[in-house]
Amino acid sequence: MPWVAALGSEAVVETLEGPVRIKIAKHTHSGHRLRLAGKGLGKPGARGDLFIRVEIDIPQNFSTKAEALYKQLEEDSHA
Repeated sequence: MPWVAALGSEAVVETLEGPVRIKIAKHTHSGHRLRLAGKGLGKPGARGDLFIRVEIDIPQNFSTKAEALYKQLEEDSHA
């Protein structure tokens, strides 16, 4: 969903304890890592951090027209 990376929003990711809602910042690019503290594997009997790597690419800079098109894509995806 490129509009999530372009416009910012929330996404649901699976963790060891079930789904968790995370915030995706506006203009997020591939390679960006998000950390969920205590939601991953750690030493035996303990939890570690879960790292989520974004795998989508959007233009570094885009016009207000392009932003409007991303918004339209987002709206159309809910229709």
